[in-house]
Amino acid sequence: MQYKWRRIVFLSCLHVGSDVALWPESWETDTGKPIMPSPVQLQILEYFNDFWTHEARDADTVILLGDNVQGKNPKDWGVGSMTTDLNIQIQAAKSLLEPHTKDRQLIGVSGSKYNDSFDVRLDEIITTELQGAFYYMLRNLTITGPGTKLNIAHGASSPTLYKATHDDRESMLMSANSMTRNIDFAARGHWHYFQYIANSRRSILRVPGWQCWYPAKFMIEMLGKKNNKLGAVTVDFGPDRKYIIHERLYEPPLTWGEFIEI
Repeated sequence: MQYKWRRIVFLSCLHVGSDVALWPESWETDTGKPIMPSPVQLQILEYFNDFWTHEARDADTVILLGDNVQGKNPKDWGVGSMTTDLNIQIQAAKSLLEPHTKDRQLIGVSGSKYNDSFDVRLDEIITTELQGAFYYMLRNLTITGPGTKLNIAHGASSPTLYKATHDDRESMLMSANSMTRNIDFAARGHWHYFQYIANSRRSILRVPGWQCWYPAKFMIEMLGKKNNKLGAVTVDFGPDRKYIIHERLYEPPLTWGEFIEI
């Protein structure tokens, strides 16, 4: 039997609408008001465009792991946002994604409630308006060809210190549960961090994001692990749980991290 390899892009945490995340090179509201990117955002956009010129250009599927927009940032009352108009954030995110998803299978799941709306699912609107399939919080998929049993979700919480321990434990618990025992590969976002662990049974991938860290209450603890790389991951799925991981990581521009002379 001849098996077909599949190439899939995993994207997470675009946070379009944050003033330290992806934003189009130029944007104008319906009333003609321009919302222009900062030099930091132009650098992130350059990274994003570069990502699609490598392994990702040959992918047949794109999976969005949530937090495509920043939302209203309710805990900080919208501080640090380009705009809190959710319609503008949605349209800007679609303009960034559409050139890379229009000729590919597109699948999406929800991100964090913090970056969503109380009334509608922002990630669902973006995915479905780009002609993709949306599966809310969690979904098991079978990849046609290699037959890989794939589990996708945005992710939740963060380990206090050792990230690999968290995912190694998750893999062990999946093996102990009949509902999750057959999962071969799990993909998560949320942590804004790249990590890939594999054992004899399954692999767990953590996909980074496209937002620089910024001053917020939840950034203060464990500060040293908070300034991680930007980027995304393309995965080649082959038979018998054979995978090739192509991570594309970029150094985040300094935002709040610059030193100020006093």
